[in-house]
Amino acid sequence: MKKLMSIIISICLLSASCPALAASAADFSDVKSSDWYYSAVDYVTGLGLFSGTSATAFSPKSTMNRAMFVTVLGRYAGVSGTATADVAEAVNMRSGPGTDSSVVTVLTAGSRVNITGLEKGWYAVTKGSSSGYVRSDLLKVNNGGFSDVSGASYYCAYVNWCSANGIAGGTGGTSFSPSAAITREQICAILYRYAQKFGVSLPETVSAAAFSDDAAISASARDGVYAMQRAGVVSGRGGNAFCPRATASRAEVAAIMMRFIECVKTQPKPDYGYAGTVPASAAAADGYFDDACFIGHSIVVGMSMYLGLPNAQYYAVNGISAKRMLTYDGFTLPDGGTGTVSDALTGSSFGKVYIMLGVNELGSADYDLQSYYDSMISLISMVKDKLPQAKIYLISIMPVTQTESDSSQNYNLQNIVRFNTKLQQISRETGAGYLDFFTLFADSDGYMPPECAASDGIHPLQSQYAVMNGYLKTHT
Repeated sequence: MKKLMSIIISICLLSASCPALAASAADFSDVKSSDWYYSAVDYVTGLGLFSGTSATAFSPKSTMNRAMFVTVLGRYAGVSGTATADVAEAVNMRSGPGTDSSVVTVLTAGSRVNITGLEKGWYAVTKGSSSGYVRSDLLKVNNGGFSDVSGASYYCAYVNWCSANGIAGGTGGTSFSPSAAITREQICAILYRYAQKFGVSLPETVSAAAFSDDAAISASARDGVYAMQRAGVVSGRGGNAFCPRATASRAEVAAIMMRFIECVKTQPKPDYGYAGTVPASAAAADGYFDDACFIGHSIVVGMSMYLGLPNAQYYAVNGISAKRMLTYDGFTLPDGGTGTVSDALTGSSFGKVYIMLGVNELGSADYDLQSYYDSMISLISMVKDKLPQAKIYLISIMPVTQTESDSSQNYNLQNIVRFNTKLQQISRETGAGYLDFFTLFADSDGYMPPECAASDGIHPLQSQYAVMNGYLKTHT
């Protein structure tokens, strides 16, 4: 497992889907080795959570604002920093920021685009391999519903993530106040809600102590302040006062984040290849899957024949991608007709939905990964809309044999790890469970053993579906 984990980490560091390693404290002229915050700045910049305010400056004494803080936390959580927007009605994507520009493509209603900039009231956007401009008022930016968060801002995607997960709210009405200084109690409250959202149990490393200005701490922040105090993440200032409404410098926040991450690291974690994996549990009976449906590609077709769960429903097609799954209309419906997976789920009573997609869109280009992300987000949103009470599980892409990996441009270890890392991110962002079939079937080098694989080096042998059955039953 240790060798496999080192492979995964090494590939992640090379992948565009992971935050780039920004710098070290030594790169900044305003951070000296004798400064109390030197190690904290070195720590957070080394993880890619903070970057400098210029190529040579960190600005340690500058005040941290709300936008900066949710960006740092979002990077720590592995959230994509790409802002997105949804298309309500069909619109033209143009080659330039104006109606006199040529039409690149027509964006259909319900599609999602990535925002890369803003020019003359037009958003620069990408959709798959196409890029162009759309008038800003024709797009619904995913910005948490805040009127003061532009889709072109560096923090838009992080604000949206925090809002969607109940980690950070606004400051009143439709305002997020991104440029406002973040207060000490707000920092604690946001970190505490993050821990609650993602099941992080904060250790108690410091004796509990009431601050002398306890009465000044907002009721909504009190639990967070004292949880962080007991975890050793924050402490009082002079006279044991917490100073809840005081601001914090970039250096102070760097130190807080370092202590938070380190105290979280002290928790025992399951030995899985990816954080967020559904933990092992007592084995469920076959009947647990009577209200389950499986959505996916050829391996899910194999599940319908060999998994040994005959009462589950399967919506699967050989060679299908996540993008194609959104529109494929050849599934048999309960009334005997045919339609899309959305049609199939309408009016159904499934309590669990398992989705296994990704192998058919493997590629090394950034747009391959982004297209997969966009399509999976859309598919999960559709499932949630149709089945709001259902549990959703995302099954990882399985490993391939070393022979296949060494000879294939697409079906190789590096691409599989990149896509599974993106699927892990999708799991965190949507709240769907992540089922780690990759580690289940990989040897210590990250490849599927030849004795478990079909002749193509990609698909598992029929005998391996019993292994899947056992894993699914013990990861509910």
